[in-house]
Amino acid sequence: MEEKSAGKTDKIWFLYVVDEHEGPFTIPEIKQRLKKGDAKATSYVWRAGLKNWTVMRDLPEFGIANGGKAKGPPPGPITVFGTKGTPVTKTIKPSKEGRPELGARAPKRFPLFKTFFWLLLLAGLYQAVVTGTLDPVLEKANVKEKIHALGLPKIPVPVEPVRKFARPYVVKVLPMLPKQARALLTPVEIPDDISPKDADALREAAWTPIEQGARITVALPVGAEFDPVFVFAGNTPDGTNLDLLLKGKSGALLNARDYEARTSATFKNHLARSAKLQLAEGKPLPRGEYTLIAYESDNQPPEVSLALAATPRKATPSLIPQGKSAFSVDVFFLGGKRDASYEEKLKAWNEKLRAQLEAESAELRDLSATLENMANEGASKFFKLSKSFTGKNPKADKKITAEWKKYAPKYEALSNQIRQKILVKADRLFPAVYDEASKAFELSQTLHKTESDFFEKKVTMDQIRAQAAATLEALNLLKNMVEEKVK
Repeated sequence: MEEKSAGKTDKIWFLYVVDEHEGPFTIPEIKQRLKKGDAKATSYVWRAGLKNWTVMRDLPEFGIANGGKAKGPPPGPITVFGTKGTPVTKTIKPSKEGRPELGARAPKRFPLFKTFFWLLLLAGLYQAVVTGTLDPVLEKANVKEKIHALGLPKIPVPVEPVRKFARPYVVKVLPMLPKQARALLTPVEIPDDISPKDADALREAAWTPIEQGARITVALPVGAEFDPVFVFAGNTPDGTNLDLLLKGKSGALLNARDYEARTSATFKNHLARSAKLQLAEGKPLPRGEYTLIAYESDNQPPEVSLALAATPRKATPSLIPQGKSAFSVDVFFLGGKRDASYEEKLKAWNEKLRAQLEAESAELRDLSATLENMANEGASKFFKLSKSFTGKNPKADKKITAEWKKYAPKYEALSNQIRQKILVKADRLFPAVYDEASKAFELSQTLHKTESDFFEKKVTMDQIRAQAAATLEALNLLKNMVEEKVK
């Protein structure tokens, strides 16, 4: 016979939830789990005295109305308590009628893919130990020397194909693993020309949940210092477009004052690769330090824009457009090795550069002042004579014209002096300023010719004023450029 209904406050009830039993509980505790959704009226319960596991709603102790379709619990062990309070392990299995009953132990199922996954995980951790990736962890646990003393052999595993096969399963457990294990197991196919240290950093960026913010890391392939091609890894969606700015550091480039190049890259399978960056003539970059900034492109697929909009934003460097957020800012040494030879040559180059800067700065300041003085002097001379020039008194007008022509040799001498200074040279440090000086000079020449034509009755005073305004604007622009750029 079954025992009488037990009291509500006795912890004697076991509950079957998600392939395993839980308990013991009191009846109020089980009802509380019902309210929370941790159990259902169709869940199976058992206590000592019941022959079989029984659907909860079929027992009057729980006061649940009939309804719902019960599902029998799968086979599995359960620990119950005997009459003397000692634990007794028994096993349940479905009967022929589909009702659970106590019986012989049934084997536990373990799917093949789970077996493979855990074997892969163990193999990965083993490889991390023998290759030294987990040395920081082993050292912290004071077992590093003991492990290495065993002389464990490496396992010849085709790493990338295995990672690709296991990707769907690995990503589920990555957040629970140590940092070194995450770097080893992250399912990103890193190119062979990336150093192990950089490869770990790339994988670390790829596995980071995007909820923590867009994470993008860049690496320079081994041997790519002369014609750099940068490799990126990140947690952003496929199709993410990056704008890239590579800028040389002032004073750190050999035989060059500056360098700037822009390109782009697009993510696929958490990886992106930039185009090759080099000089226009196909020559390698000047040897020295460069800053590489990767920032969000305007051209993004809608799903990428939506994902990036929800991530935390970073500070905007002054070198990229306002309103843009930089994903990464890194410094690289390109164009060769950073050795003693570089340091010596850079010192000599900077000394030469400093002398040239001083010479050009002084020349440009003098050039700007000379152009302005020449234009002012010519305008003053012209307007003074033009007031007396009527065009109706041939004798007086001829005398005024002759006086204007006397000024021509002096103007021509100043013009030749300026012309020599603004001749284009390939090695100018301020080519844009010299170009602006050349434009202002040509406008001054045109104004002087127009002023001469006025005394020949070929142009009007309105034409003179328009030409003088254009010349004055060019001179002011040149003066501002000299003050801003020549320091």
